Amino acid sequence: MAEILVKKFGGMVFGADKTSKDELATYGNGLYVCKLTRRPTGKPTEEMRRAGQNRTLWAWLTDLERTKVESMAGTTKEQWHEKLKFDYLAPIYIRDDQTYAEMFTALEIVLNSLGRAVYENLLAGVIKETSTTRATVAQFAEYLRCIEHFAHGNGVVLRTDPAIYKLIFGENS
Repeated sequence: MAEILVKKFGGMVFGADKTSKDELATYGNGLYVCKLTRRPTGKPTEEMRRAGQNRTLWAWLTDLERTKVESMAGTTKEQWHEKLKFDYLAPIYIRDDQTYAEMFTALEIVLNSLGRAVYENLLAGVIKETSTTRATVAQFAEYLRCIEHFAHGNGVVLRTDPAIYKLIFGENS
């Protein structure tokens, strides 16, 4: 397993030495870690994310939007979608897609040479264009697990039933 630490607007740090018994742990200052396994992306033989997985995502985004957790209240589904793509989907794509990883390397160069304002604007555009439709069933299942751990770790109750877990792990469509 690889660990990817993500710090919003602070870039990517690979191969971090922090570990946790949980799949997801929060380290102060908006730094999250999600343990990821290595696998290729988008191969013709791999099934792309399923409609049921996408429905689960949007149901959970609605649950996050409706949260009464004070520090999280008032965020729209669309804002949650962008935040979660940055925090959890982008690291999965970086791990599995060399071209996507190179784009983030280029963003780091922008940060160092053109400054934070330009970097943040470009990063926001990249994340907005990052699509869940590119995810395989396995990648999307991993993404949903990260979201679930994040929500539960922050006291947000997500609607669940046994059928949802079959969808998350790609057993049903």
